[in-house]
Amino acid sequence: MASIQLKFQAAAEVNGKEQDGLLLLSDQEQQRQLVITCSRKILKEITERKSNDINNDDIAKILWEMIHWQTSLELSVRINTLEDGIYKALLINEENQFSLPINADTAILLSIVSHNEIPIFMDAALFRRQSSVYQPNAKGLQLPLNILSEPMLHNLLDNAVKTERYEIASELRDELKKREEEDKKRSQEDKDKAENAQ
Repeated sequence: MASIQLKFQAAAEVNGKEQDGLLLLSDQEQQRQLVITCSRKILKEITERKSNDINNDDIAKILWEMIHWQTSLELSVRINTLEDGIYKALLINEENQFSLPINADTAILLSIVSHNEIPIFMDAALFRRQSSVYQPNAKGLQLPLNILSEPMLHNLLDNAVKTERYEIASELRDELKKREEEDKKRSQEDKDKAENAQ
């Protein structure tokens, strides 16, 4: 499977909301960019690390230094799927190809803790589908609807209706309906599998 190496560019809050953040990554050539949502906790960790606001007794930093000094472990991160608005990744041991599934925002934090010694890769087809043209000085970000959590979609829908932005509200409503239908389909498939297993 072809993959593209990514590099971290920036982290930001979503319109000052306290619960969500956005991580901006680009390809190595800085031609295309990818936006990933992250938890408030991950956003805080990344922001502190990027501003060098981490003290010497930070446990993640200490653990990485111990691994780095004591082993020849080579790790990489592969972002390989998008499920319910959340990018998923694999943390891979390059020596034996053992992999551990983790959320992409956590994987990006791990790469930052390692001072980029844990490279970030992404499935090339997924990157092409989800990325947009890199805009380093843009005032805002274009977000694909499929990366937003359902609570974020509901909040945006409420705002769009309140501000009478009905075209945007319609797109948000359509995305929520699509997810609801996908959930029903998945639920029915799981039910059918369970019945067939008996």
